[in-house]
Amino acid sequence: MRISGISLTAAGALAAALALSPLAAPLPAWAAEDKAPEAKAADAKAAESKDGDAKAEQAAPADPVVAVVNGAEIKASEVNAARARLPQQYQQLPLPALFPVLLDAVIDSRLIANAARTAGTDKDPLYQETLARVERQLMEQIYLSRYLEEKVSDAAQQARYQEIVAESKGKQEVQARHILVEKEEDAKALIAELDKGADFEKLAKEKSIGPSAAKGGDLGYFGQGDMVPEFADAAFAMDKGAYSKAPVKTQFGWHVIKVEDKRDLAPPKFEEVEEQIQRDLATKARADLVKGLRADAKVEKFNLDGSKPEPKAEATGGDKADDKAGDKAETKKD
Repeated sequence: MRISGISLTAAGALAAALALSPLAAPLPAWAAEDKAPEAKAADAKAAESKDGDAKAEQAAPADPVVAVVNGAEIKASEVNAARARLPQQYQQLPLPALFPVLLDAVIDSRLIANAARTAGTDKDPLYQETLARVERQLMEQIYLSRYLEEKVSDAAQQARYQEIVAESKGKQEVQARHILVEKEEDAKALIAELDKGADFEKLAKEKSIGPSAAKGGDLGYFGQGDMVPEFADAAFAMDKGAYSKAPVKTQFGWHVIKVEDKRDLAPPKFEEVEEQIQRDLATKARADLVKGLRADAKVEKFNLDGSKPEPKAEATGGDKADDKAGDKAETKKD
């Protein structure tokens, strides 16, 4: 049996999903994590579906009454809010197909809430505690969402992008191949073969233990900071077409490197770094906000059992001197 194009099984799943879905204010799109390609495709389909729904509803009132329960109105906005809380696969369905199930779910929710109020559940300590917690969460989400909307403005994004463009000027990329082996003598033997005219790509396929062996050791283009320092320093010091005359040691083993090409680093297009810029700006803005709030607040921390932490003992003069000496040794480069 089907209801408006939705099977009873699916209708039950929809009702269950609505009953279990949390009430939360949505954060801006840029504050969410990256989605997989299939999820983005699903979003696009859902958007098309919602666009069609919007066109069909243009002639209707902005927020019409869609039900009356014991004299209390239920408006279309409540149904739309219920739809937004559904799992992604259900949000893709057109609103006319979802509407009967969504409306019944909202009506059921209203009836249960009314019954709970009649039973005095709103006076229950558990209800009061939960309400206070949910209120704090909603206030935090709404406040933070609006705060970040302001801080992650178009102007702020463009300013950060210009910094990225400036940072890329004067930098180069290298395209290189490498042969990775476990022992230094094996790397030296490979260099000797190259000196005699051996083909680097062929040797890489035959001898390299690295994952790029199947591609003849090709690593593609990379920047100075993309590889471990020993490898990057050796590659960027070489001329185009040259191979390393001495093995290069890294944490992975011994490398023989050949530089295939060098080029100036082209700055990324804004679209390529837009999401990362938004996340970076949002992360910094939130950190700055919390830092300022903490500076103006009086915060006391206790142990897990509620007891006060033991005061930390002051370091003696000798201990302080030892600590400073240890810090210097730890931060000194080898």
